[in-house]
Amino acid sequence: MKLIIGIAIGVFVFNVIAGILKALFGSKKRDDGYVELNPIDHGFKGRVMLGEEVLDDGTPLEVLNFDIKGVIVGAKNFWRGVARVVTLDVTESSDDPYPVLCAIDGLQREDSCIFEFTSAPQEFGELAFIESWMTMFQVPVEALQFARRGRRKLVICFGIVEIDTDEVQVYDEVTFEYDVKEPGYIDLDNIQQEMDKLTVQLAVLVSASDGVMDKTEGEVVQHWIKKRLSVETDAERAERIKNELNQAILQAGTKMGQPVDVPTICNRIVSEGVHAHRYDALELCLEVVGADGVAEDAEMAVIEQIAQHLEVDAARFKEMVEKALPVTMMANKDPDSVLGINPDMSKDEVRKLLSQQFRKWNSRVSHSDKAVREQATEMLGLIEDARKRHIG
Repeated sequence: MKLIIGIAIGVFVFNVIAGILKALFGSKKRDDGYVELNPIDHGFKGRVMLGEEVLDDGTPLEVLNFDIKGVIVGAKNFWRGVARVVTLDVTESSDDPYPVLCAIDGLQREDSCIFEFTSAPQEFGELAFIESWMTMFQVPVEALQFARRGRRKLVICFGIVEIDTDEVQVYDEVTFEYDVKEPGYIDLDNIQQEMDKLTVQLAVLVSASDGVMDKTEGEVVQHWIKKRLSVETDAERAERIKNELNQAILQAGTKMGQPVDVPTICNRIVSEGVHAHRYDALELCLEVVGADGVAEDAEMAVIEQIAQHLEVDAARFKEMVEKALPVTMMANKDPDSVLGINPDMSKDEVRKLLSQQFRKWNSRVSHSDKAVREQATEMLGLIEDARKRHIG
């Protein structure tokens, strides 16, 4: 998604709304507990819309679109700012809201798993105008984890903040209700701790699939644990969870050199957890594979086994691999394996797949990110090679 007007898209915590917004927007708390931001209201508006996207295989995916429109007025002719969006669950109380959690790194508060969007810095003039509703960013609902099951009332805070002064230039606050069908993280507090242990065990087993756990791979796992602990406000509880996770790592480490018990761990995640746990575990495992800059064949074999036993959607899995592990990282760059061509596919099926892949990667050869351009160029070379061999 492109952030409008040129802005580039790049648990348990119990704080009052004003406390959270003060840290994010530099605002003041009034005696009634609400926030006094004092930006001039020039008609800047935000909204959240529930929508649906269709994946490459035709599977519908429920998404939330975060939109803005109106006038962005700055205090001076030239300034640099960022857009920030914070979501709070105020169903039980507006004084003690719950955060919403997210499994996507790019939509998390720094060093935590709390759902929060901050754009890349953008240069502004004194005035910018967005006439119609435009989507700022989008998030799959299944990547979010709410506090509890049932109808939840959310407050979404939209703001554009000047970087140099940390002052809010424009701000809007909207409410949005969503019917959460799966148990929330409060409902699943005990289960969450068990899911975390299973997740780090999977990550260690992936790392050990080539017979040794690289230092950089271990650092990825430890950073993940640190993020998990960052949402704990009770020091004693945090220390207990830390010890349990480290013990889980040691238990998984004893399996190095032995058959990886992926099915048992994955089946527990599927049967006892929620969808977000599956993607959280898979994402960590992909980060571990890419930590040393090379995706070995043995590691990729375990990753594919994990995705299969976690019952992850095939199209989503492919997208996650492409994002976390560019083809330049692959130790085995066999075109058929990278492109998803299998021996059972007909010539027409291969042609259709390669056409889809060509359109996808050809659109990225002029991307602003050099790494994306390099990946696109290499993928187009693999597509050309596959066309010569399969289609002629």
